[in-house]
Amino acid sequence: MHLNIDQTLVRRLNLVLTSGGHANFRLQTLIDSPIGLSPWEGWLLLCLIRHRGRQQFVLENMQARLDGDPETMAKAGALGHPDRPRVGLVPGDTNWRYRFHGRGCCMTHRVTGEEIDVDFHDETADWIGRFFFVKYLDSLRRPTFVEKRINELYPSPSTVNIGIDELLERGILEAGKYGASFRLAIPWEDLCNLLDQIEFHWSDPGTRHLAAAAMSDWPGLSAIELDYADRSDACFTEKNDDLQRRFLTDRRSADALMLLADLNAPNLDICLGSALEMPSSGVLSSALKIVGRKSLADRWSTQLKNIIHRVDPNGELPSPHIWITALKMLVQLNQEKTGNKNSGGSIESN
Repeated sequence: MHLNIDQTLVRRLNLVLTSGGHANFRLQTLIDSPIGLSPWEGWLLLCLIRHRGRQQFVLENMQARLDGDPETMAKAGALGHPDRPRVGLVPGDTNWRYRFHGRGCCMTHRVTGEEIDVDFHDETADWIGRFFFVKYLDSLRRPTFVEKRINELYPSPSTVNIGIDELLERGILEAGKYGASFRLAIPWEDLCNLLDQIEFHWSDPGTRHLAAAAMSDWPGLSAIELDYADRSDACFTEKNDDLQRRFLTDRRSADALMLLADLNAPNLDICLGSALEMPSSGVLSSALKIVGRKSLADRWSTQLKNIIHRVDPNGELPSPHIWITALKMLVQLNQEKTGNKNSGGSIESN
């Protein structure tokens, strides 16, 4: 486990909040003692700490206003739901809509669209579902400062699964029984309160500067001062190398590939070329998404034609989607080359 990371974070975040002078001294203190986590890991940890607080909100609201019992739901699933409609407005807090499902309860804010979904595995709200967490990030229309930084570091929400794996490997998170959920292996309440206080002061540029230093966020700092450009470049290089390794060896190859694309990594071409030669899979589907998003059909046209020939359009999922996606790209490319937007043209084979 990453020893005493919670205590380290408390000390560093308190330096962000310390009022009065000596801001430059506090900044230099934070810069001279890196936290030992990458920005992707560090900010994700803060995001999960805040999310644990939000799950506590769902738990307490469910117990107080909906008569829900998490332990009963954990044991009995849908049979443990309280005696009330499965879907409705939260009594006494009608800005929120609730929905019971299986062993869980989802609350959605009717104005912001924020969606907090919790599966209960015991009497607590400790366990965070990977799928629900990604959906939460995707639901945010007005992210707060932590989630905003997460959106910058992980532009495609599903790629946070890479960061979750990293925190699990460090022992900062604890995996659930089937791997679809996890919980924090460190105390979270004090850190959650500190983050709430930092959010209150976030409009202050000095607070933002200190927060980036507290998280050893060299890319974030380099956007403020060019002095940190070298550290930022080294940070990206290390991240890109790790993502390439995960693409080649990890079960989350699709997420690793997508994050390489989001970061415009110099080693993307190597991984993308390899992915486009793979059998029908989520990795190949992600590769096609990247080709389309970055308008790279011309560059990878040979591989797209090969996909048309080797993937069965009537095969099992995701083969039909992969085949039609590659076909559409080639048709569009042919139209662009011939200048005839209304003609389907023909797709020449190699």
